[in-house]
Amino acid sequence: PVELTWSGRNWDVLSGLGAALLLWRWRVTGQLPVRWSLRWNIIGLLLVLNVFVHGLLSGPSPVQLFQAPSGTFALLQAPYVWLPSLLVPLVMLAHAALFVQMRSTAGLTSELRS
Repeated sequence: PVELTWSGRNWDVLSGLGAALLLWRWRVTGQLPVRWSLRWNIIGLLLVLNVFVHGLLSGPSPVQLFQAPSGTFALLQAPYVWLPSLLVPLVMLAHAALFVQMRSTAGLTSELRS
């Protein structure tokens, strides 16, 4: 369905572009504010959740809200079945691991309070 394309509501690639910008800033200046990393991580996780929820609501099920042309729901066919079954959980795990790593980094709690 159109909701899972650029024409619809699929903007999760923007988090990858944001990561490239953060990496560039870190390489040029040698520093990266923790708040920027935290905000990028939260936005990236929300974008992935957005696509995941729209994928669930687009699939053939009793809760289907978005209609795809008949027989064109690609997420139920190989190789696209790997997107919701493997890649989305892996990306969510990576975001969660980054949250844990940032929390365990010395000084994070005091820097977030200031």
